[in-house]
Amino acid sequence: LLFDAFVDRANPTDNKHVLLEPDDTTDAYFVRAVNLDPQSGAVTWDSSTARGTFTLPVSAAALHSSGCIVTVHTDSGRVGVLQPAATTPPGVAAYRAGQGAQTGLLQSPTAVAVTNPGVALILDTGAAQLAAFDLNGNPVQYFGADPNNLQYTQPLATPGLYLDIAVDGASHIFLLYM
Repeated sequence: LLFDAFVDRANPTDNKHVLLEPDDTTDAYFVRAVNLDPQSGAVTWDSSTARGTFTLPVSAAALHSSGCIVTVHTDSGRVGVLQPAATTPPGVAAYRAGQGAQTGLLQSPTAVAVTNPGVALILDTGAAQLAAFDLNGNPVQYFGADPNNLQYTQPLATPGLYLDIAVDGASHIFLLYM
């Protein structure tokens, strides 16, 4: 389940909440629109209608406030991007990156978070770094104190087992590790 954190309280039905539901017969995941009952908080969705498809298994996913979904597949190092839409047939995610150590490639991505301006920050535990991508899956220069000398990646400073990443509205980065 991916919840839209910026739902308008005056119009709670205008949300971008989605469920990534695995297909029983393939590795694909279908994007389903999700509704929350304002009284009970009950979650419902229509399993017969997809808003898009991720053809690779989803290891981790994040939702941008625009509705764009960014996923990672740990085994292949791929980044999937999809803007869900009610079309027939449903759209298919575009994939970028892949295994490797060069800019734009990932070794073992395990988690993803999307900043409010739309930068996908990917926790690449295989390379012990964070990597930045735009909402089209292209690498972007994001890390560093000097705006004229930004980097595509940021090494992880502390040794340990990194588990997850999150960002807040001010683009502060939070890492969960042991």
